[in-house]
Amino acid sequence: MKTDRVSFLSLFIIFIIIIIQFPIALAQSTKTKTPSYSSVNIQDQELQEIKTQVKELTKATKTNKSDDNDLTKIKLQADDLSRKISNIISEYHTRLDEIRNRLVELGNPTENPQQPEPSIVVAERSNLISQRAQKTAFLSEADALYNTVDQISKDITEQRNQLFKETLFSRNNVSFSLIEESVSSLWEEISSSFMTFITWALFVWKEK
Repeated sequence: MKTDRVSFLSLFIIFIIIIIQFPIALAQSTKTKTPSYSSVNIQDQELQEIKTQVKELTKATKTNKSDDNDLTKIKLQADDLSRKISNIISEYHTRLDEIRNRLVELGNPTENPQQPEPSIVVAERSNLISQRAQKTAFLSEADALYNTVDQISKDITEQRNQLFKETLFSRNNVSFSLIEESVSSLWEEISSSFMTFITWALFVWKEK
C-alpha cells in the first residue's frame, strides 16, 4: 500500500513538472523559430540613407552635365548605389520568404473560443503580419530607387557620348580651318612664284 502511494506521488509530481515546463518549452520553441529582424532593420536604415544619396546624385548630374570627369565620377557612384540597392532587394525577398514560411507554420488563427491560442502565438502572428506589410512597402521603395539610379547611369552614359561627339567635331572644325588656311597660303605663294617666273621669262625673251 505504501509502495502504491509512493508511485502515485511520483507520477503526480512528474505530471506537475510536465505542466509547468510545457509553456516554457513552447515559448522557447516559438522564440527559436521566429525570424530575426535585426539585419533587416539595418537594411531599412541603409535604404533611407541611399534615398538621400540618390537625391544628391540627381542634382549633381544636372549641375555637372558638361564636365566629363565629373560625370565619370557620378556614374561610378550610381553604379555603386545600384549594387547596394540590389543587395537590399535580395535581403528583403529573403526575409519575406522567412515571414511567409513562419506564418504557414503558425497556421490560421483558431476560431474556436473554447480552445484559444497561446498569447505568444497570437502576438507572433500579429508581429509577422506587421513586418510583412512594412517590408513589402520598403521593397517597393527599393525597386523604385533602383530604377531611378539605373536611369541616372544611362543618362550619364548618353551625356558623355554627346560630349565626346561635340569635342570631336570641335577639333575637326579647327583642323579643317587650319588646313583651309594652309592651302590658301600655299596657293598664294605658288601664284606669286608663277607670276615672278612669267615676268622673268618675258624679260629674257625681250632681251634676245
